[in-house]
Amino acid sequence: MTRRFDLAFLAAWTLLVWVGRLRNVVVDDDLSGWSFTWRLLVALGFTSVGLALAALLILHRLSVSMASGSARLGAGLAVVGSIWWLVRGIGILVADYSVGFKLVHSALALVTVLVSLTVLRTQQRGTVGQRPLATG
Repeated sequence: MTRRFDLAFLAAWTLLVWVGRLRNVVVDDDLSGWSFTWRLLVALGFTSVGLALAALLILHRLSVSMASGSARLGAGLAVVGSIWWLVRGIGILVADYSVGFKLVHSALALVTVLVSLTVLRTQQRGTVGQRPLATG
């Protein structure tokens, strides 16, 4: 896969997961006070970064100078998202949730970590999704 595809997939996956979470937080009548605020801020944070990454990737198509910005933002999102899901995933697994809830959130965590590792590995190799310029 190419760096651009990996970053686009990470942005799309992040938006899919966290826009859904935003909706869940807003419609949950049992949440209030700090519990509501914390969940809302986390979901807004991840959604905002996902949107920013998507916007940078679109702008990158217009300006090559945006490539490093989207790569850095994607790497940051990959690291923070993986850490979030590793910590939260373990918390969900040991807590008193239904098996279905644990399975769904384990799948969300697994996909996030795998996509993030792909993004980081692709960037480490320096793949830019384009053929290298011929020299000589």
